[in-house]
Amino acid sequence: MRLVMDRKPASACRILSLAKLLLIGLFLSAVLGCGESDGNYPVRGTVTHQGQPVPHGTVMLNPTDTGMSSVTGRIGSDGTFEMRAAPGQYKVLVTVMTEADPDLEPDDPGYEPPRSLIPEQYSNPLDTPLETTVEEQENTLDLEL
Repeated sequence: MRLVMDRKPASACRILSLAKLLLIGLFLSAVLGCGESDGNYPVRGTVTHQGQPVPHGTVMLNPTDTGMSSVTGRIGSDGTFEMRAAPGQYKVLVTVMTEADPDLEPDDPGYEPPRSLIPEQYSNPLDTPLETTVEEQENTLDLEL
């Protein structure tokens, strides 16, 4: 007795294999999602004061919707910052302070408490004139203080 097996040409097998891989890839993309799966979007920018980059400090996005959390980014030596935030309306707070001498305690002679290097209105949530809207995309926020 002779068994006859029906063989498909090699090229048909390759096409089926590629189709399977494509379907698996599409399935994984649908299940895992892509890009901004955490619901937060990039916010990048530069902070300048009197035309010069601010070399250190923080930028805080304080949401006007009380159900959302604040987000903070550190200002780098070139004045740039970046963070991720949920879409929405925010008050923007910027804090830039002198650094206290780490070897001195507040009661020591010569101790100088940290002081703001920019107008204090920018670090006060009630007084700051800075506002922004984070959208569902990359966001640029350049701040001239």
